Amino acid sequence: MVGIQQCNTRFFVGTEKATTDETQTAEKFVFHRSPMGVEVAPGKLRLFLPGKVRRRLPDSKVIVGQATNGTDFVLLRCMLQLRNISKAFGNHVAVHPTDLTVKSGKTTALLGQSGCGKSTLLRMIIGLIPPDTGSVIFDNAEITHETLQVQRRRMGYVIQEGGLFPHLTAEQNITIVARFLQWSAERIVRRLEDLLELTHFPADGLARFPMQLSGGQRQRVSLMRALMLDPDLLLLDEPLGALDPMIRADLQSDLREIFRALGKTVVLVTHDIGEAGFLADGIVLMRDGRTVQQGKLADLVHAPSEPFVTDFINAHRGPLDSLDANK
Repeated sequence: MVGIQQCNTRFFVGTEKATTDETQTAEKFVFHRSPMGVEVAPGKLRLFLPGKVRRRLPDSKVIVGQATNGTDFVLLRCMLQLRNISKAFGNHVAVHPTDLTVKSGKTTALLGQSGCGKSTLLRMIIGLIPPDTGSVIFDNAEITHETLQVQRRRMGYVIQEGGLFPHLTAEQNITIVARFLQWSAERIVRRLEDLLELTHFPADGLARFPMQLSGGQRQRVSLMRALMLDPDLLLLDEPLGALDPMIRADLQSDLREIFRALGKTVVLVTHDIGEAGFLADGIVLMRDGRTVQQGKLADLVHAPSEPFVTDFINAHRGPLDSLDANK
C-alpha cells in the first residue's frame, strides 16, 4: 500500500518502509519518490502509474482509488504535531522545547520514568495546561484558546485511574458529554451498543456505580466515555497502571484489538516498556523533560541512542530474571 502523509504543507509519498527514498522539493511541498509517478504543484498533489492511472487526491484521509495493478491510493493527514513546545512550573522545567509528529491512524507511546514530562506533554496536547512556548497543531490547525473547546470534542481522554464520577452510574459517566451536547436518546443508545460490543463490557453493568465495578470494568467505562463522541484522536494517560497483572494483560490485548479495529490516532503514556512495545507502532522515550530516542522497540533495543536507553530497558526485570538472581 502506498501511503501519503501530509503534515501542514509537507507531503511524504511512498511506502512505510521506503525510508531511504530520494527526497526532492517542489514549491512548498517536500516529497519522496515512489515506484509510482509523482506530480507536485502548488495547491495540489497527484499520484499516477505512468500511462495507466491519473487521479487527483483530495484533502482527506480516506482511500480514494485503486490503480490497475491493485495498488491503493491513500491520503493521510498528520493528526498531531508539537512544535517547540515546552512547560515549566516555577524553576522546574517539566518539558524542554520538543518537536513531535504523530502519524494519523497510528499508536504512539510516550515512555519514560515518573516525572520525565510525558503526562505534562499529554495535558498540553488536550489543552488542560497551556505551553510556555511553541504550539500544538491538531489536524493542520493550531490549538488556541478560542478553538480549544471545539477541537477538544474531537479528542478522547482517558486519565490515570479512570477518573469516573463516583455519583454517576457507568452509563451516565459514558454519556455525560453526549447528553450535554443534546444527542437524541436513540443516537445515544446506538452508540452505547457499539461501545459495549467493542469493549466487551456487560450491558447489566451500565446501571452500576464505579464503586460497584472492578478495576478492569472501571477502565473499560473510562475508555467508552473517551470514545463516545467517536473522536479522531485518543489520549490515554497510564490507563492500566493501577491494575493487577492478569487484568492488565487482558486489557492490553483488548486495547490493541480496539486500536486496530478503529484505526484512530492514539497517544499513550506509560512507564512500562513491554506495554509500549505491545500496543504502539512507535515509541518516544523521554528523560528529564527531553526526548531521548524515537522509533520502534527494536530500535531502542538494538540501536540505542545513548547509554540511558539501554539502562532503562534493562531496569524492566521479568520473573525469570528473579529466578536467575536467586540461584
